[in-house]
Amino acid sequence: ALSYKFYRKYIQNQLDKVNTFLRWTWYPKLVIVLRKMLRKRVMPPALWKRAWSGLEGLMNRELNNMKMRTFIEMFRICSDPRTMPMFRMSLEWTETSGDLDTRPNLFSILRTFAEIATEISMVGYRMEPLQPQVETLTTMAAYAKVSDYLKIEMNDNSLKDVIDKVQKIIIGTYDEVTQFIENFRSKYHALFSWEEREALNIFLAEPHEFEEYFARIDIYYEFINMLRSEPATEYFVMAVIHNEPAIQGLRNLAENLIAEITVIIIREHIKAEEEICEEFEKIKYRALEIPKSTEELLESADYMIHVKTVKLAELTDRIHYCLQVGTNIVELREMS
Repeated sequence: ALSYKFYRKYIQNQLDKVNTFLRWTWYPKLVIVLRKMLRKRVMPPALWKRAWSGLEGLMNRELNNMKMRTFIEMFRICSDPRTMPMFRMSLEWTETSGDLDTRPNLFSILRTFAEIATEISMVGYRMEPLQPQVETLTTMAAYAKVSDYLKIEMNDNSLKDVIDKVQKIIIGTYDEVTQFIENFRSKYHALFSWEEREALNIFLAEPHEFEEYFARIDIYYEFINMLRSEPATEYFVMAVIHNEPAIQGLRNLAENLIAEITVIIIREHIKAEEEICEEFEKIKYRALEIPKSTEELLESADYMIHVKTVKLAELTDRIHYCLQVGTNIVELREMS
């Protein structure tokens, strides 16, 4: 698999070679042929004056025909996943972007091929004009009004049509990759989306039962288990996608969310334990309080009966519940 930047550089180097060939091999040979024709006087001098623009127009047409054949070949290559260059991609998620996408993404590939098409259209650009190259031995060249460069160019609208067409073809070719990315996004949308994160912040802003906190944590552990089952690399005909960056990023996100909820659980757990301790302190205070009258003695006796029959059972249940929550917290710490 290729890096799209390497492919872009490779195409640029190949086009540079084509430009070098045209400028220093093809064009000089054409100039030599025209010089021979000029010396042999195959046309009257007056006709030569009118011929220069026609010759340059023919050169422009031939080069543009060559470019169009190149574009047709580009369309053919990009239309089939088996002939499309196989690019190396990585599926990534970052906290800053908040989105899941490949790097390079489809937009980068489309932009790369648009740049390649533009560079193809520039082949042969800025070559010296033809007439001064041929009429070097006559005074006609000294007085001739010529442009600084050969008019070798493509129409902007034609180039735009080429770019639009090749990009539409690539979008169709990458449909399988696009579908894979969309499925991956949908699968983990509830984990990384800003909407879900905002919903979690609203949930954590208010106190809840411990079961509700643990239910949230179970959801994130389910995502972690799903991420563990994801393949490290996905292979397509036109691309190789490395999933490790996205898997690691999403797993870190899930673990951070679990840690955030765990901190709140620990705080609420400590608060619940302190409330139990306060209840025992109240019982201790009432038990050690010396009655000052018969009414207070009877009231104290009724209270202790209530403590023995109801309150202690209630506190015992709360203690067992806190122990269970504490065990779950320890397990969370060990698993994180």
